[in-house]
Amino acid sequence: MASQPTDLDGLRKLYFTEFVPLYDYLCSKLENLPSELHFEVTAAFDHVMRAGLECDGRKFEAENYAKASGHLKRATFDAFKLLYKYTMRPLWKKLTRSRYESVPGFVEKVRGEWYKANVIVENARRLERISHSDAPDQWTAAFEEWKKLRDVTEELERLSVSEEAKLARRKYIRSWIVGALVFIVTTVVAHYVTVLLAIFDKATGLVK
Repeated sequence: MASQPTDLDGLRKLYFTEFVPLYDYLCSKLENLPSELHFEVTAAFDHVMRAGLECDGRKFEAENYAKASGHLKRATFDAFKLLYKYTMRPLWKKLTRSRYESVPGFVEKVRGEWYKANVIVENARRLERISHSDAPDQWTAAFEEWKKLRDVTEELERLSVSEEAKLARRKYIRSWIVGALVFIVTTVVAHYVTVLLAIFDKATGLVK
């Protein structure tokens, strides 16, 4: 389970191990990211900066680190929701198109991964809802559940570049080319048949 960071090293690990890889991945996939994601990170760093300050002879490092980790976990939750909505969903829609049905079992695999993703999201959101406060340690279960989306995303992306997917795309292109050729040939033949019939009718009329 991901424990609540209690010092700067813990926050650094949470930021670089959990949030940054996910954020970088989303940046590579999406043109724009919601500002709320950046607000959470800004708030987290604000608390980090406050952690070393002294007020009335007291330092509130533990409290500020706890709040900073809370903001970072919220930012990571939001990033996982974006991953689900804007990366996984389009992959699922793309890989379940009719063109991929030519490879037996492929679409079923994709649907199986999408089912896993939906179960994860449902569980994670349920765990978030039953949290009774903003204490980061109470979000641990939800945080760990959201993290499972990484494996599903990787599997969907692996399927998208798999030999099965490539074979399905080749079959689709081949069938499209064959269909286009059949249409062209049929059109040309029909044209010439029409011309020949017209000539025949004309010739027959001359004979009469």
